[in-house]
Amino acid sequence: MGQSADTATTPGGSSRHFACGEMDGTVLFVGDDADMRVNVTQLLSPRYEVRTASSATEALNVIKETRPDLVLTDLMLQEPEDFGLLRDIRSDPELETLSVIVLSASSDKEARAEGFERGADDLLVKPFSARELVATVSAHVAVARRHSERTQRHQRERVASLLNNAPIGIFTVDADRRITDVNLVAMRSFEKVRGGVVGRDFDKIIHVLWENEYADEIVRVFRHTLETGEPHAAPVRAELRIDHGVAEYYEWRLDRIVQPDGRFGVVCYFREISAQVLARAAIAESEDQRRRAAEGLRAIAARARCLLWYGEVEDRGDRGLAWTVRVADEEAARRFLPIDLPPGHTFGRALAEARLPEDRARLAWGDAETRAGRSYRQEYRVRDTDGNIRWLAEDVQIETIAPNRWYAVGITLDVTEGKWADVEREKHLEEIETLNHRLRRAMQETHHRVKNNL
Repeated sequence: MGQSADTATTPGGSSRHFACGEMDGTVLFVGDDADMRVNVTQLLSPRYEVRTASSATEALNVIKETRPDLVLTDLMLQEPEDFGLLRDIRSDPELETLSVIVLSASSDKEARAEGFERGADDLLVKPFSARELVATVSAHVAVARRHSERTQRHQRERVASLLNNAPIGIFTVDADRRITDVNLVAMRSFEKVRGGVVGRDFDKIIHVLWENEYADEIVRVFRHTLETGEPHAAPVRAELRIDHGVAEYYEWRLDRIVQPDGRFGVVCYFREISAQVLARAAIAESEDQRRRAAEGLRAIAARARCLLWYGEVEDRGDRGLAWTVRVADEEAARRFLPIDLPPGHTFGRALAEARLPEDRARLAWGDAETRAGRSYRQEYRVRDTDGNIRWLAEDVQIETIAPNRWYAVGITLDVTEGKWADVEREKHLEEIETLNHRLRRAMQETHHRVKNNL
């Protein structure tokens, strides 16, 4: 019997049936008899898309290319190659659930048992009627389709759950450049687009969000990734977001993916980072102001008979406050107060260790004022390198720079000899106070800029 008019031969000897209307599934028939291949095709083609192969090797290639719902094989299952088809199907994690029906010329129980042991889902003994063949195939295809639909539904649900729980925006664009999936973060970013974005043309949506020049650039990048598969990571930059009316910073990345219909699509991962970018810029400006203030302190410390220091304070909860203190001039500090300086210690750390333990209550009060963000004055005693007890008076300016973090500037005087220290302190206080006022004003301006940008 020759090949019917409604079948076509594909490379490698396989054939495909073309019919109008929607098919109920895809069946691959494997058999070395050409007439049998034609007959089975004619019987099944009214309901199914039928592929054919003449050998196990060819069949495995067709399976991997087309992923049929069912394999119907007429191989004798006597040659190692024939057994290999079932073995390869069952050993492949992506194919192991594929339904396989074996056509057998033997009704012997041992032969049937062997077929099932080899991995067959069902055996159809020849001769059989056309009705029996169609009914058997229909039953297995229906089961296979239900299993596939459940699997795909569960996969979609898992993917949707992952997407919606992701802390970044994610959306996909299909081969026709239409937006197909949008997670919750991305949906909030697109919420001002009238009519939503799912199912709509990506090019048009992107021109609603951005000015034409930048929108055209984004569209070109998406097309390039879709056509070539080359990923793209966009550099951070500010552009006017039309629907928001402000310039915004984004970081985003593109990757090509395979869509459920088998065609390529693009997935975009993005997050809006305007607040972080502006905050980093403000902090950098603040650091520059602090550097200039520290240089001013060093100039004063070189000629003043006092200890000038600055640093940051962090509240570490149960472990208390952590002070990172730097003196304005190390050499001047050693002249002012000679204390033991162990190897690897800064002068600030050595000074903290030189304080008398019985003065901890006084220092604890200073810590409380720091946590409250208030400036304060405290007095405490230290032991110098000669073993002498010396009284120190300290004015500390506190500025809050972040939750549980403060910036401190201190002026420390030796008040051991009494009133002469008050005279010396007043002599330099005006100059120090002017500098502190400038420093506080710069910090307050920076704090307001960071707060407003966030």
